[in-house]
Amino acid sequence: MTPKLAGLASSLATLRHSLEGQAADLMSRADAVNARIATAMTKAKAQMAVTEQAATDIEEFANSLEGANGGPSLSDSSGTSGQSQEPERLSVNGVAQG
Repeated sequence: MTPKLAGLASSLATLRHSLEGQAADLMSRADAVNARIATAMTKAKAQMAVTEQAATDIEEFANSLEGANGGPSLSDSSGTSGQSQEPERLSVNGVAQG
């Protein structure tokens, strides 16, 4: 083998060793991130469940308001509107107005 080819083989071996070291470091970082992702996703799922429950509570509250307006609707109240009372007369310093 010529000196240039021997030097090239040595350079390629050094490069391969360097790449393997960097790949190992990157794999370690990827494993660490993967562990963090699992924890983060567990927390996110728990928060989503809390938010879903809050939305359900709000829906139930809104639905309860629809049926609890203090009695039957006043849609048929026009039948009693003919029984109106005389308007009250206001006074200023004892003098009736209107």
